[in-house]
Amino acid sequence: MTGGNWGGEIVEFYLGSTREAADDINEGLALIASVNHRSEVTFTIQQLHVIHSCLTGAVVDFISDEDFHLRTGWYRENAIAFARELGRSLRELMATDSASQRRSDAVDGGS
Repeated sequence: MTGGNWGGEIVEFYLGSTREAADDINEGLALIASVNHRSEVTFTIQQLHVIHSCLTGAVVDFISDEDFHLRTGWYRENAIAFARELGRSLRELMATDSASQRRSDAVDGGS
């Protein structure tokens, strides 16, 4: 996510995060990708924002699909789909949490 010689200001511009925070996210992503991964990794909303920003930023920064694939190892359409699904999943989770909270408030207010 922060490979190369990017300075802290560039990382913050692209990802909305410090280089150190992005490196922490990289460690979590590396754990998920490891073959023997057996534990959960939980990301905060800020960390999910960084991941989403990285995906969407990479999609627009490469001129061609071939360049994108050669530099990232991903196909551009897969990165777009992943970023889109991350956003959709978060909206769905927030809607579910919000509905749950309203039901809980209604029960508490009714007693």
